[in-house]
Amino acid sequence: THYAGNYHFYEREKEQREALLLKKYKEQQAERERQERFINRFRYKDSKASQVQSRIKLLEKMETIEITPPPPRLNFDLKVETPSYRDVLAVDEMWFRYEEEWVLKNNDLNIYRGDRMCLIGANGAGKTTFTKLMAGQLRPEKGSLVVGERVKMGYYAQHQVDTLNLDATVFEEVASTAATSLMTRIRDILGLFQFTGDDVNKKIKVLSGGEKARVSLSKILLSPVNFLVMDEPTN
Repeated sequence: THYAGNYHFYEREKEQREALLLKKYKEQQAERERQERFINRFRYKDSKASQVQSRIKLLEKMETIEITPPPPRLNFDLKVETPSYRDVLAVDEMWFRYEEEWVLKNNDLNIYRGDRMCLIGANGAGKTTFTKLMAGQLRPEKGSLVVGERVKMGYYAQHQVDTLNLDATVFEEVASTAATSLMTRIRDILGLFQFTGDDVNKKIKVLSGGEKARVSLSKILLSPVNFLVMDEPTN
């Protein structure tokens, strides 16, 4: 749906449209129930046969209004088994390149325990490269990147789902990296991410892309990490 305005206009307009649609839906449901009561009441009465048939046809022609239920809100607390020291990450005059052209030049950054940071930029600006450097998947060409003492990193990559064991069940895959103190909470966390009942026994290979992403996120939240690095977490 196209909204001709800025984001705040979109939010207001969408809320108004949803409220109007919900009102129409309730009115339609009430009208359906009224017509169905008449049909059920006089279905076998000859004197009302033509009216019953007319109302049946009316119901058949009535365009169904559908409303989409709001997505479930996910609320959870992140608890750390072992906190890191104050210095989590120190980047000093860091340069990096894949070939001849530098992707990152002379970067400096300090992250301390309790910090929350968002790295934003255009496509190709080097955001994923920077997160891979933090996760130790790449090494700086010049300068330094030092992870602090007692830092346990959880890295959620763009293609995180590709690292899952396809033959494991949802429960087995999450339990394989869960912190000892959180083993008893696995089913609770999986339930939070919409894996309930027998869903936890499904094989990873039969899950959709979105379900695999939720498994990956569950693994990180239940693992004994105290520093989360997330690349494209909205994916």
